[in-house]
This record gives sequence, C-alpha cells and structure tokens, in this order.
Amino acid sequence: MKNLNHIKKIVYRNEQKFLEDYFNNLNNINDNYCKYLVKKKYLKKEEFIKIIKTSKILKKDKFKALIKSVYERGYYFEYENFFKKKIGENISGKMHIGRSRNDLDSTIAKLILKKNVHDNISKKIFILKKINNKFSNNKTLFPYFTQNQFASFLTVRHYFISNIYSLINFTNKIISGINFLNECPLGACGLNGSSININYHDISKKLGFKFIQKNSHRSVSEYEYYLSFINDFNLSVIKWSRIFNDLQILHNENNQIIKFNKNFYGKSSFFPHKENAYLIEFVLSQSNDLCNYSNNLTNLLRKSINSNSFEIKSIIKLGYEFFGKYNEFLELINFVTSNLEFNKVNIFEKKYEKLFLTFLQNYIIKKNKNVDARKLNDKIHKLYKTQYSLDEVINILKKDFPNTFFFKESIKNKNFLIKENKFGSSSQDPKALTYKILKKKILVLEKKLKLFK
Repeated sequence: MKNLNHIKKIVYRNEQKFLEDYFNNLNNINDNYCKYLVKKKYLKKEEFIKIIKTSKILKKDKFKALIKSVYERGYYFEYENFFKKKIGENISGKMHIGRSRNDLDSTIAKLILKKNVHDNISKKIFILKKINNKFSNNKTLFPYFTQNQFASFLTVRHYFISNIYSLINFTNKIISGINFLNECPLGACGLNGSSININYHDISKKLGFKFIQKNSHRSVSEYEYYLSFINDFNLSVIKWSRIFNDLQILHNENNQIIKFNKNFYGKSSFFPHKENAYLIEFVLSQSNDLCNYSNNLTNLLRKSINSNSFEIKSIIKLGYEFFGKYNEFLELINFVTSNLEFNKVNIFEKKYEKLFLTFLQNYIIKKNKNVDARKLNDKIHKLYKTQYSLDEVINILKKDFPNTFFFKESIKNKNFLIKENKFGSSSQDPKALTYKILKKKILVLEKKLKLFK
C-alpha cells in the first residue's frame, strides 16, 4: 500500500516521461530495423555495430542528450542528428532506408498505447479484485438515496456488486478491442508503402506485434483509435466519479455512514469546527481532468488532416498524459477504498423511520391482494406529511387493515431488510449476482489479458 504522502504527491506533481518513452521505442525499432538492412546489404556489419553502440549510449543515459534538444523539425531528426555526430552522415543516413517518420510515429504510438492499456487494465483488475473481496460479502445495511434524498436501505454488498459488475463490463469492452493494437504500421512509409525489400512481418514480430496492418494509408492516418480507448477507459472514470459522489454524501456530518482514517480529513482554513474529506475531492477533481482529455482529443482529431502531420505528435502526447494520470487515478482509488469502512448504522433511529414507509406499503399490499396501491401510497404520503410518526401511521392504517399488522415485529427481524435487497432485477430472478460470480468474471478478465502482450 502506498502511504499518504505518496498519494499527495500524485495529486500535485506534473511529471512528464513522454520523451524518454518515445525515444526508447524509437531506439528499439531502429535496432531491429537495421538488422534487416544488414541482411539485405543496405548496411555493412561494421556500420551496424556502430549504430548499435550509439543506441546503447543513448539508452544508458536515458536519452538525456535528446530530451534537452529543441526539436525544430521533430523528434526523429534530433535522433538521426545524434547518430550523424557520433558515426557520420554516411551511416546515419542509411538508417532511414525504406521508412518514414510517418510509419515510425504510427508504430511508436501503438507501442506506447499497448503498454499503457495493458498496465492500466492490469492495475484495474487488481483493484476490482480487492474491492470485491472487501465489500461483496458485507451485509451491513445503510440508508441510500434517490434524487439526493434518502429513499430506502441497501446492503453494502448490494451496492458494490452493482458497481463492480459495471466496471468489469467496461474492462471487458477494452480487452475485446485491443487486438487492433497488435497490427504493426511499419512499412507503410509516408503514405503508400515501401518498395524496399524488407521483411516487415519479421520486424513487427520482433517489436511485439502479431500482424502488419493491411492498408498503408490507414497505417499512417488512423489515430481515432486513441480516442476510442480513452473513451472506453473514461467509462470507468465516470462510474468511479459517481461512486465518490455517493461517498461524499454518505460521509458528511449529518449522515456519518462511512468513515476513513483521520488523515483523510483536513481542517477548514476558516471554520474551526469543520473538517473536509479532501481525498474524495481529489478523486472527483482527477475524474474531471481525465474526462476533459476526450474533448481535447476529439477537437485535435477533428481539425487535423487525414494523414500524418505535426499534430500527430500532440495526439500521441495527449494519450500518454491521459494514461499517466489514469494510473495515478487508480492509485488514489486503491488507497481510498482500502481505507474505507462502513459504520454500523442504527436503522431504527428516528431520522430513518420514514424509510420504512415503503416496506409498510408493500407489507399491506402483500397481505391484502385487492388493495388500491395508488390510493394506499397517497394515504401514507399524506399521513406522514401531516407529521405523524411511523407508529402513528401504523395505528391509523390498522383501522382499514385490522388483521394484517405484525409489521413492527417483522422489521425487527435482522434478516428482513437484507432479504429485501434482491440481487437480481426482481425477486424472481434466479441468477443473482454474488461475490463468487464476480470473482469468476474477474478471473476471466485476467486470463484474457494474459493473451494480450
């Protein structure tokens, strides 16, 4: 578990490792590509050795010499210029035979996205497993709301099973679409492919791809998939944001249904009596930032031409930033949920008695098959709005339904309300969602992810 100070750093830091990852991938492509240039005798062995030695220098120094550069004409030219200075123009110029910045950028874009998608899904599955283990067997009852007003009681497990199931489905959707990331764009060159006799199938496998892309123009022009993946990941961000909006309501001083470690709270700068659950606010703030990436990327794609251009670097960079922040978002989620506990609420407190009116209504309907449900609902509503207590409402209704009243005795049975939390969409649904079912679904996700490398 990460400590609180680490979590605080996540919220405030602005760290960018994009260039290091970009050049690392470019270096790897170059090393593998130049091997095939030697096979086809475009490069001599001694020239190849010089290239490899220079690439090792760059890698050992974490590409600092390139990261400090100005990039007047893009990242690749800075990379090539470094080789030119070290081993001469005659050798460095040969590295670019049969390729373009276009297909290089497209290949790097996919390699970066592949790793980010894999790593973030892996972390997400880990968190889902933890949350399922912690909450999906918890029978603690708590009041829950519709339209921001307490409406009825839920069990903790009922609430989290619902949300975990959604998050599993969103994750499954992402995994179903990741085969596209195993199609390598290398060999498309600038637009319509290369006539240079290089075995791009072999190179693509060396780089970790399974296939080559089937259309050269598509290989260098299609970046909408970045938006597709970001949107799919943002489905989970939205779900988590909604969960934390719930938690914000449940933790406030009037409700105190959930509790955190005392370090989760910060004193108000002005009100001496007030403490704020700031980590919940951090999660909500992060979710807002992540969702904005979809808008920014949409606008960037909409305004860029359908071929490679300088804007493409911005697309790759935006995607990189998104997944970096998404990873931090998951760390926050993991930390907060690991420290989240539900208080045992006294459901028979005076302030919760109105929540039993729905159960009272259903109790009467079940005992009196011919009752007019709408009239009964209206009557109970009017009685309670007249400020009668639950006991008073029951006594008044006994006049109309004299032989059906053991309601108070029924609700005091500890299993009564738990049974009312139906896991299916109805009480007749035989396929209830349970902890065990979710556990199996999470295991399926893990197996699917292992197939994707």
